[in-house]
Amino acid sequence: MTSATSSNFSILNNLPFVLYPKVLSHLNFLEQTSIKKVNTLWSEATKTLPGQFALLQAIGSLEKRSIMKLMRKNPLLIDALSLQVFHSTLDPAYKFTGRFLSKVLEIKCSRSPEEMITFLEQLPPKNREAIQDLSLPANITDDYLAKILELSPNLKALSLASSSITGKGLAKILPQNCLEKICLDHCKNLDEECLKEFFSKATSLKEIHLINSNISGEGFVNIPVNNQIEYLHLGLCKNLTDDSLTKIIELCPNIKTLCLSATNISGEGLSYISEKSQLETVYLNSCKNLNEKYLGNFFLHASRLTTIQLSDSNTTCEGLSYVSQESQIKYLYLASCKSINESFLGSFLSSSSQLKELYLTNTDISGAALSHLSSNNQLEKLFLIDCMRLVDAAFESFFSKTSSLKMIDLSSSNITCEALALLPEENSLEELQLEHCTNLNEKALAHLLSKAAMLQVFNCSYSQLTGEALTELPEHNQLKVLVMHYCRHLNEKALIKFFPKATKLEILDLSDSNTSGKGLLHLPKDNQLQVLKLHFCEKLIEDYLLRFFSSKASALREVDFAHSNTNGRGISNHPNLSQLTKINIQGCHLLVRARWLCSLPPRKSQTQVLLKG
Repeated sequence: MTSATSSNFSILNNLPFVLYPKVLSHLNFLEQTSIKKVNTLWSEATKTLPGQFALLQAIGSLEKRSIMKLMRKNPLLIDALSLQVFHSTLDPAYKFTGRFLSKVLEIKCSRSPEEMITFLEQLPPKNREAIQDLSLPANITDDYLAKILELSPNLKALSLASSSITGKGLAKILPQNCLEKICLDHCKNLDEECLKEFFSKATSLKEIHLINSNISGEGFVNIPVNNQIEYLHLGLCKNLTDDSLTKIIELCPNIKTLCLSATNISGEGLSYISEKSQLETVYLNSCKNLNEKYLGNFFLHASRLTTIQLSDSNTTCEGLSYVSQESQIKYLYLASCKSINESFLGSFLSSSSQLKELYLTNTDISGAALSHLSSNNQLEKLFLIDCMRLVDAAFESFFSKTSSLKMIDLSSSNITCEALALLPEENSLEELQLEHCTNLNEKALAHLLSKAAMLQVFNCSYSQLTGEALTELPEHNQLKVLVMHYCRHLNEKALIKFFPKATKLEILDLSDSNTSGKGLLHLPKDNQLQVLKLHFCEKLIEDYLLRFFSSKASALREVDFAHSNTNGRGISNHPNLSQLTKINIQGCHLLVRARWLCSLPPRKSQTQVLLKG
């Protein structure tokens, strides 16, 4: 404990003793340990019931590995706290007692399930009732699990992921249980007969996780009709059958989220969905056997759907074309779908005025489907990353009606920006990603940027841009982040013309470019630049850097010159180097060592200086 800490705690010594436990309840475990050394009264306070509760609170908030160390060091302390029953005035709903005991039980189970059961049996009934959440290690067995369920009547959440249980222990759950969430992810030995019995009793279940388990789905047939299941995750269940899915859909009308990712279903089970279904989110990504007619019936009747995940599936989008004009779909994921028929996709878009985000990354579309988006659309985000078959002319009419669009990512596509330039004068564009776009038309981009008054993030790394387009940004622009990494054709005159407008720029990345640094001199004196990246820049002129750091870097917090040709003279001219939180000068072989090292902040400062590498 430092003298400063001792002094701070000493101030509390003048408090009445009755307030000591109250103070302890606001301290973490290390602080409680330290304060006991200030005087004996604090040590006495920790022995009172409120003081003991404050200690239980503090230990319960630690990570399990820290509690494990404490249990090895002082096992009697943990056992004593576990056996103590605290009044509800100290621990309403026994929330803190429950959290503490859950962690202790999980640790004991990892050492030996038998040790955990013995410990659990010794706990006062009130404390066992406080246990609501358990995440048990893979060494748990069905017999021990049955005992846990018997002794923990108020258990609400139970995780048995990657265990070898069959479900026999779960089947012994008491009919008057409170279980709301069960996780059986990666359980490969489940017996569906046992699951039938378990599900028939677990009537309070709301959330079920069975990712990558061996089930066919037959175990769900005994789910009570009046069940409360809202979330069901069956991703990677390769044995799941359409017949079982049909039964699940029939029995669980309250499901809001259904995950069937990477299963072998055709979608037949989904086609039986009721119009009264509460389903809002469905995951069908990586499903390779989907039947479009089944999907069509599903999408037609699942009127509450807001999110559809079909990425990396075999869909053509024919099923999607069946959605009604009243569709509530807001998020559609079609990344890596190589069989998309743009006529079907266009039909879907014409009926989806509520759509906010559309993911078409790594598809072979031309963009023609996008032109069918309704004129009163609400689209905010569009992802066309790695789309190398886009045709500007194909979606010119699309961009002319996207006034609500806030983010566009066209990275690694063949886009020229000619269609993008048709964005309305009154637009909402805040982020534009054009990284690895080598076919950009700078004049078209300039026309777009002249209308981008709301743009905050612009990335055109690995492009052939000169920077001329940036000069067309409105005077009162909102640009905060500019990334031009590996832009080897920058025109310094264009940057000189642009930077006076960069009044709100906070992050500038010109790394691995051909910049000399001259443009930086034209930033406003009261600029807000906080992060400057110039690593791998080999054409920097030190005099420009010197003038920049001496007069234009007052807001700067991070600078990266790694592997550049700077000699350090420029940055050493910064009037207050200690205000920087990070300086990266690794691999700068031209550094003027003596002068530079003298200029560095002292080691005890908050500045991280990277020298080697």
